[in-house]
Amino acid sequence: MNPNSLRYFLAVAEHGSFRAAGDKLHLSQSALSRQILKLEHDLGAPLLERLPRGIRLTSAGELFLTYARQGVGEFERLRTEISALQGLYRGVIRIAAPEAFMHIALPECIRRFRARYPGVNIVVRLGSTNAIVEDVREGRVDFAIAFNPDLDPEMKIFHEIGERIMAIMAPDHPLAGRARMSLADLNDTPLALPLPNSATGALIYRTARESSIKLRGAVETSSVQMRLQMALDCGLVAILAYISAADLVRAGRLRHVQLREPSLNQGKIALFGLSGRRLSVAADKFLKLFHSELQSTRFRAQVGGKAR
Repeated sequence: MNPNSLRYFLAVAEHGSFRAAGDKLHLSQSALSRQILKLEHDLGAPLLERLPRGIRLTSAGELFLTYARQGVGEFERLRTEISALQGLYRGVIRIAAPEAFMHIALPECIRRFRARYPGVNIVVRLGSTNAIVEDVREGRVDFAIAFNPDLDPEMKIFHEIGERIMAIMAPDHPLAGRARMSLADLNDTPLALPLPNSATGALIYRTARESSIKLRGAVETSSVQMRLQMALDCGLVAILAYISAADLVRAGRLRHVQLREPSLNQGKIALFGLSGRRLSVAADKFLKLFHSELQSTRFRAQVGGKAR
């Protein structure tokens, strides 16, 4: 099957309309529609339901969506491997990571990798732990790193690092001088918290409920950067994984206080992917480079965790 047909279908499915997909692909709506109709004819079933405003996948379309994603990924892997055999090392590497890795480990690995293989395009999808796991599950990325991911049995962990959830605050905050504290000490303190349905948020709120503690969320957001900004500028205490604040703590702009609750000190940062997914030559080389960086003394010192 023509890889372009798969890309056209994916674009329409992901953008929800022929117009938006056509703009993305630089194709007219009529040309794109003809390609999808031909694809439906070849498969013998309608893949899309045309609606007055956009499209909706049929049952066959939902089934084909998974195949299309895998097919495009396999084609890119094959093209990368052929290029690698020719010494070109061209292709695409797709990675999913949390915001914290915008500043730690990942940029340096990308710099080093591109210095050696400038023909490879690296795509980094930033998101919450749940979104990152979904990216791996659906084959949208080659591998990922996340805090406390809830992994499916078919997912493989390449490396784990111990990580803690801490209270993060400005140096002049009244609690900044504490060596340790419990969630109960934050009962009446305005907090910057993750959303309850996130991996970190679920752990924090569950721990609080088990101790009959009601946390006061002055700000709740999925954005790690916004929570840190609330601690920097608004006098709030942010509760989050230490790695997210590590660079600001090292720079002296924020302070961290360890929390006493055992459940908040037993987290993990996991590097993982689908166990049955065969990586391209380029993706495998980058994974090994990233894995090596996560095991380095420099990285462990930055995040304050211990490899397990």
